[in-house]
Amino acid sequence: MYPIAPKAASEETKEQEEEAEEAIQAPVKSVDSALDEELRELQAEARRERNQGSAVVHKEKKADEITRFQAMQLDKQLSGLVMFNICDEAIDPVALVHAMLQSVLVSKEVHTRYSIRMLPFQSTCFSNPELIEELAEKVISEGFAKLPPGTTYSVDFNRRGINDKINRDELVRNIAHMVPRERGFCVDLKKPDILVSVECLMRFTGISLLPQYHELKKYNIRALTDLGIERRAMAEKEAEEASKSESESKSGSEAKGETEKPESKPVNDSAKEVESATKESEAAAETTAERETESSTESSESSKAPEPSS
Repeated sequence: MYPIAPKAASEETKEQEEEAEEAIQAPVKSVDSALDEELRELQAEARRERNQGSAVVHKEKKADEITRFQAMQLDKQLSGLVMFNICDEAIDPVALVHAMLQSVLVSKEVHTRYSIRMLPFQSTCFSNPELIEELAEKVISEGFAKLPPGTTYSVDFNRRGINDKINRDELVRNIAHMVPRERGFCVDLKKPDILVSVECLMRFTGISLLPQYHELKKYNIRALTDLGIERRAMAEKEAEEASKSESESKSGSEAKGETEKPESKPVNDSAKEVESATKESEAAAETTAERETESSTESSESSKAPEPSS
């Protein structure tokens, strides 16, 4: 056997350095790959959370809309009608619709594309005469207690679809008798302050107390825009006429002041006029005195004349 020669010291140090470098680089590579992998996982998780968050927000918005307003299904015979149920008790349907109509009347602009008329219901019940009268009594007792004395009212019954169970005249008469008389409420069929509206929509009936029913064109949005345009044109015309009459009155008063302004006469001319007037009055007095003396002398002579002999 031949003995192995020992390696040089330089070669041993090089190998040790390479091993140490490899030992250092191996964990560095593993750390980078781990970081990249973790970063990819975080990005994927963020995308999932973002998608889930948008879905949750959408669901929350939809849940809020459902809690405030909920669409109701109507009978097929009531085509063209859409009804929403207000689930929030803090919202008064009559006050809400009245405010919307007032804004339309003032702005003369329609913010709805397909809606023509908006009619609020304070309470609803099934279309049964007894239930309708019971609900009407409740609505009238609560509503008319807040109205001032002397408010005028009328009762209107409208039937949509086929429902022969309800006698219109009898129902209107019974509801009219429910209004308290001791506070001076009286009937006005032309322009009442409050309209007791009874709308029969096939299976159910809605009752409400509507203010300014005729002034707001029976709560017709399209008619209100036309009324607003007419009122604006009339107001502009009245303002123009008022300004015109005011300017004419000012010009007329100025012209009148100029014509009635007295002419200034010189002092000498006025003195001469006074002197001539006094002279004329003195001459007239002298002539009247002479005439009086002449008439007196004539009367005395006639009295002294001798009487004829018989």
